[in-house]
Amino acid sequence: MHTDNSKRWYLSRGVIGSGVAIAAGVASAFHFQIDGDLQSSLTDWLLSGGALFGGALALWGRPKASRKIG
Repeated sequence: MHTDNSKRWYLSRGVIGSGVAIAAGVASAFHFQIDGDLQSSLTDWLLSGGALFGGALALWGRPKASRKIG
């Protein structure tokens, strides 16, 4: 456990975002393509996941807030 209020490098949003960007760039460089059905399924899944995440964040975040909305 980290007692100095730090986190592991692989839990950093900056590192994760960079990894995703690098992976996308490599896939593009090698002309990686997915078929239309899989692309449609991925899009639907990502949109559903985003809606679920947003709703859950709102349900969790408002009660945990320390200040009133002004």
